[in-house]
Amino acid sequence: MPNPKSAPILLCKLADLQPTGAFNAILTHRDKDLDLIITMDPDGTVHGYHNVCPHIQTPLETFPHEFLDRNDPSLIVCSTHGARFRLSDGKCLSGPCLGQSLSPVTVTKRQGEIFLLPD
Repeated sequence: MPNPKSAPILLCKLADLQPTGAFNAILTHRDKDLDLIITMDPDGTVHGYHNVCPHIQTPLETFPHEFLDRNDPSLIVCSTHGARFRLSDGKCLSGPCLGQSLSPVTVTKRQGEIFLLPD
């Protein structure tokens, strides 16, 4: 018998993105610790990625919720080596992991809140 899909998991409110343009959600799901980046495009599309740089497997931020490039907020920045990732798809555009991508998670926006849609 197949396993039913898990219910959506609340990650944050849209307002939580306002101070920096991103939010770091840390939770445990199915006995796994998840460290996630939640962002939103100017058109309102939300994106979620695992908070792990593909270069050396470190978290991307130095300060809480500080993920976006201050000069170009359409880019996520790795604070370790300065790699830049496109907000819309997580693809690395510059830095030591050029051509690699952040690992996405499926998120959705409903009534002012952002949810993880587990597999």
